[in-house]
Amino acid sequence: MVYKFDQVPWVLRTGLSFEKLLDPLPNTYAKVTQRKFDIMVLPIFPPNIQRIGDISDFVNFSHIKSDLQLTSNQFKQVYIRTTVLDLNQDENKKFIKKCIQQEIEYAAYLGVPKIIIPINQNGDIEILSNKITKFIKKIKQNTYLENTSFILELDINNPNSWSLYNQIRIKSGINYAISLTIYNQIDKAIKYTKWQAENLQIINIQYSAFTQGNNGLELLNDLKKVVKQFFTFEPYYLVQGKTPNQEMNDYRMALINLFKTQEDVTDQYYQSFDYNDVLQLPLQPYKDNLSSATYEVFEQDKQKYDLYEDACVKYYEKSKGNEIFVLMAGAGRGGILDRVILAAIKTKAKAYIYAIEKNPYAYMTLIYQQQNNEHWRNIKIINSDLKTWETNLKFDLVVSELLGSFGDNELSPECLGWSQKYMKESTVSIPQSSTSYLVPVSCPLLHNQIKQDYGKGGYNKSFVVQFHKSYTYSEIQEVFTYTHPDFQNTCPLTQHKTIEFIINDECFITGFAGYFESSLIGNIKLSTHPKSHTYDMYSWFPIYFPIEIPFIGQKDYRIIIQFDRFNDEQKVWYEWSYQLYNKDPYTQQRWD
Repeated sequence: MVYKFDQVPWVLRTGLSFEKLLDPLPNTYAKVTQRKFDIMVLPIFPPNIQRIGDISDFVNFSHIKSDLQLTSNQFKQVYIRTTVLDLNQDENKKFIKKCIQQEIEYAAYLGVPKIIIPINQNGDIEILSNKITKFIKKIKQNTYLENTSFILELDINNPNSWSLYNQIRIKSGINYAISLTIYNQIDKAIKYTKWQAENLQIINIQYSAFTQGNNGLELLNDLKKVVKQFFTFEPYYLVQGKTPNQEMNDYRMALINLFKTQEDVTDQYYQSFDYNDVLQLPLQPYKDNLSSATYEVFEQDKQKYDLYEDACVKYYEKSKGNEIFVLMAGAGRGGILDRVILAAIKTKAKAYIYAIEKNPYAYMTLIYQQQNNEHWRNIKIINSDLKTWETNLKFDLVVSELLGSFGDNELSPECLGWSQKYMKESTVSIPQSSTSYLVPVSCPLLHNQIKQDYGKGGYNKSFVVQFHKSYTYSEIQEVFTYTHPDFQNTCPLTQHKTIEFIINDECFITGFAGYFESSLIGNIKLSTHPKSHTYDMYSWFPIYFPIEIPFIGQKDYRIIIQFDRFNDEQKVWYEWSYQLYNKDPYTQQRWD
């Protein structure tokens, strides 16, 4: 039974795996489910039997004597682990492949949801990955199994595991599901976090990884950190031993106790968890009128509104009792406008506040707010566009929230440029600046999702996405900066940037992740940059620029990207191209 811990939005899934059954299958199944495990994994045959290679093997030795031993629904909780796929033994290779094919065919007949194939990882990666890819391809041709039926089982401590999996992915074009086996010790030199970007479905923990602690069975201390880092990805945590035993439930409790040591997450993070790895097209609020529901979602982000209020307070406090004319540029339904007003009340500023909103239906909401909120009564509300609105007024403070996931991608430079005709030389803008950032990222599952949902054309788009199953392979670099106001046009609307990234490990790059940082006023900032992310703020997810053909890089390789922002008065768009260099960009081979 899935275990739910209310302090975090993800769940714990557990399972038991055996090499040999002591009781008939129905009895073992009953024991496993009564102890609330979600799945059980077993081989078709016990270890060390002499296989002949025909149906008599199944009749004489199989743990599963018949499909009638369990119902079809019960078999949905059973995963089959095949014999180890060892393609290094030339003299037995054909026989091994034949036997494993029979096991897979029987598993398909039983209707089990997943078939785990343990891989012997010894040997040359290039040769081995070719053999494995061809073998699984042949199996699929001879059965009706889908790619999702197979799970490749690899050793988390083997330094070649990720490289082998990556080569299989490249040769097959498939991100096969993965089971990682953890023994009673961990090689700390290996970057386990790389697996967070992959199709990880099982963490396979050996019995020997547990020990008796003061409060019962628990994982060895060195393993706890590795195991905990995968909790948010919700794989099955599988406990593997030789036979079922009476302490089965103790292992589940050990995992639950570790699961409960996780830190609580904020309400905002909890609410956003369901958006992890969900591809969304960026909003175009200047082109399109946003819906009420969209405004409502953004208005839940209390942290952002608190920071805007703090920024306004900071400005008002410096006004020293002078009259201040304030323009709220793009008022929406009034979320930030309300904070502009409250900040003026709090500081007793002599503020004359004007709010402009182009969306006629949001404008109706603003009028309703004014009619029903006493502190709004003196606000001037205009239904117009910053580009076309005519007024002789000059404002001391212009407040806006026109930022996108890449900072400037929702036309904040254009809109604030139009608003400069309402400004004085001394006018202050909140925000005062924004800077975008970029980094190579690996997110293979998103790459496949784009192809499935949008076809090849999807790789020419950008997407807003809360990255979850992803991994970055370089330091994040700065791209474009815009300051406001910018009377001298020091930050033109069309910009170009050449960026060099140095790869820190063997990688599989599927695109580039983008972030932004914005200075509201002084040291008050909004940021989605991972190293300076504003605590508990979820109004913006990162932006994703995918590439159609992922590329492999090695440690110290260099990626040089040419990134452009264009503006032709009708639209704004980005263009980018990249080159991958083998270490020295001036002397070594490159791939475009």
